[in-house]
Amino acid sequence: MEKPVDAALFFNVIFHVPGDARQQLLQKLRTQYLNPDGILIIIENGSPASSGYIRLMHRLGYAQDNWYGDIEKEVVACGFRVDSVHHIVSTRDLSEPSEGVLKYVALLFDNAISLDEIRAAIAEIYGDPDPQVKHIVRKMGIFSKSSP
Repeated sequence: MEKPVDAALFFNVIFHVPGDARQQLLQKLRTQYLNPDGILIIIENGSPASSGYIRLMHRLGYAQDNWYGDIEKEVVACGFRVDSVHHIVSTRDLSEPSEGVLKYVALLFDNAISLDEIRAAIAEIYGDPDPQVKHIVRKMGIFSKSSP
């Protein structure tokens, strides 16, 4: 990067950066990549454990509960301050998943789970009549650099 920027946006991606590399990235954002008044915006999953998507991830063997919460702690530990957090609530109905959705979920698990296993897990979870199953919450955190 030739010049620092005013803002950096990470939309559902920073959680997938391995821990050590994520720490290095956050440090570089704070010390090199962002202008002194620059902001960091992170949007990640913040759904409760009762949401269908989190239940699906658990059912398939992914134990993480609150991706946004974990990331926020890391960002603050790297010297940023939380300026605001916004909840983005929507629905995700996977009750009739397309082949593309099944392949995407398989990719999240390095294709170690068959499409039939994924389809069965989705049918079990999204067959639940509770409307909360289909709610998904994204959290958007806006961070600025803490004063040294």
